[in-house]
Amino acid sequence: AEEKILGEFREIHDPIALDFHLQAMIQSAGKLVLIDKLLPKLKSGGHKVLIFSQMVRCLDILEDYLIQKR
Repeated sequence: AEEKILGEFREIHDPIALDFHLQAMIQSAGKLVLIDKLLPKLKSGGHKVLIFSQMVRCLDILEDYLIQKR
């Protein structure tokens, strides 16, 4: 699925951009779009965030996102 998403995203956006993979990941899932908008606002307000998921794969994807976002 990742290769298909990257292929479709490559047709629309510049694959040379530094944050190409990060933007492809964010745009591929609505929940990541929401997280990408909410986390900076919460961080600037000094809030703490607890994210719970029973699905380890979802947490792995979230980990990849957070590593790329620093």
